[in-house]
Amino acid sequence: AKFKPVDLLAQIEKYKITSFCAPPTIYRFLIQADMSKYNLSSLEECCTAGEPLSEEVYNRFKAQTGHGLLEGFGQTETTLSLLNF
Repeated sequence: AKFKPVDLLAQIEKYKITSFCAPPTIYRFLIQADMSKYNLSSLEECCTAGEPLSEEVYNRFKAQTGHGLLEGFGQTETTLSLLNF
């Protein structure tokens, strides 16, 4: 089945999801949907990892939900930083 942002938004609303983590690609799809149709007030924290998060996606998601996105970094993102010390 093809991914549909509205299906994910409906599940967040239905199951009152409090913590949500997804790659920026998913957030790009979500901000293109009409998020105002869904009650997302249960969300307490939202995070992302796996690829760069654009400022536009961050700002649009925050404007529509009131939540900023916490950006995580894993082993592949931090290896060079750690090796420089």
